[in-house]
Amino acid sequence: MLLLEVVPVALKQNMLEPFVRGDEARNMDEAAGFGLGLSITDGIVLAHGGTLSLHDRQPHGLVVRIRLPVRSRASAARPKSSPQAASASGSASS
Repeated sequence: MLLLEVVPVALKQNMLEPFVRGDEARNMDEAAGFGLGLSITDGIVLAHGGTLSLHDRQPHGLVVRIRLPVRSRASAARPKSSPQAASASGSASS
């Protein structure tokens, strides 16, 4: 397990970019990773209307906080109607 000391602010800002790893001193091998995990996760979280933030964990380490909006069960169960579906049903009578 990699334990970073307090992560510099500049590095935290860059860690969400593809291929940026938290510890540049590590050699690339199967266990090191390619620096894509946080970038991919950030994209998924943003696509769902959420936020991803990085915070220092004392005395060392990093906490990744993900916040997603809450949807009620009633709105999640209802299918969304799209403008395409509405226009397709109206254009069948040509």
